[in-house]
Amino acid sequence: MPDGAYTDDEQRVLEQVARLARALREDRERLMRQLTEVEAELHVLAWTLDGQPALIALAARRSS
Repeated sequence: MPDGAYTDDEQRVLEQVARLARALREDRERLMRQLTEVEAELHVLAWTLDGQPALIALAARRSS
C-alpha cells in the first residue's frame, strides 16, 4: 500500500470523524449565539434589579 492511501474502513472512519467535527462546530456556534442572547437578558435583569426600568436598560444595551 503506497504512503497516504487508506483502506475503505479507514476512509469511512475519517469521513465520520469529519462529519462529527462539523456537527460539533455547528453546535458550538449555535450555543455561542444562545449564550450571547442570555447574557443580554441577564444584563437587562441586573439593571432592573439595580432600580432602572427594564425598557431603559434594554435600550441602553442595544445602543452599546
